[in-house]
Amino acid sequence: MAENRDETNLARQLTNLVSLKVPTSNGGRSIFSKGPENFQVSLIDLDTYTKGPAEPYIIRNEEQLREYIKSRPEHQARIISICCKNSITPLLITQSAMQILLDRYDIGFEFMDLVQSFGRKPQVSDAGHGRMTIHRRRNGAYGAVFKSYEVIETNYTDRWVGVFNRFSPERPGQNLWIILHPKQNSEAQQRIESATKHALDFCNNPSLLHLVILSTYMGNWRLCIQSIGEKIEEMPG
Repeated sequence: MAENRDETNLARQLTNLVSLKVPTSNGGRSIFSKGPENFQVSLIDLDTYTKGPAEPYIIRNEEQLREYIKSRPEHQARIISICCKNSITPLLITQSAMQILLDRYDIGFEFMDLVQSFGRKPQVSDAGHGRMTIHRRRNGAYGAVFKSYEVIETNYTDRWVGVFNRFSPERPGQNLWIILHPKQNSEAQQRIESATKHALDFCNNPSLLHLVILSTYMGNWRLCIQSIGEKIEEMPG
C-alpha cells in the first residue's frame, strides 16, 4: 500500500512540476487545455453481458467525468480516449481532470512521462521512448505503457499515439485503457469504436486492442520507409 501511495504522490508532484508546460525549442507548449470549452473525453465500458454494441460516452467537462467514474465504478474493461484538436495542440482535458484519472485508478509516474510527449511536435530524440514498458503491481495486476507512431500518408508526418493499459491475470476482464490520440476522430479511434462493438471479444482477449492500434498505421509506415528509400536512391553517388 505504501508503494502505491508513493507512486500516486510522485505522479501528482510531477503534474504540478510541469505546470502544464513542456520545454520545446520555441519556449514551451501547454500539455492540457485550460477550460471546458476545450474538453472532450470518450469512454467505452465493456462487459461480457452487454447486449448490443457498446457505444462511446462523450464527456464534455470535469464534473461529468467525476460523476461518470463515481456512478459507474464497475466494469470488465474501460477504454478512455483523450485527443488533441491537432497533433501539436494541448490534450482536450484539463490538468485537474487528468488528476482525477490518476487518483481514481492509482496510476503511477510512468503514465505522466507519456503524457508529457503531447502538446508539441515529436522530436527525433523522443524516438527511443517508443518501446513498451511493463511493470507488475503488488496486487498482481500488470501495467503497460507505450508510444506508437501515427504516420500520415499524404506527407508522412509522424505523430504520437500514447497507450496505457492495466490488466490483471487474477481477475480476467478487469482492464483499463487510456489512449492519447494526436487528433480528433483519428483513424485509430474510429477502428477502436468499430471493433469494440463486439464487447465479448475484448473482455476475453485484452491484447486485441493492442493489435487494433498497432495495425492501424502499419501500412503507412511501410509506404513511409519506401518513400525514404526512393529519396536515398535519387541522391547523387
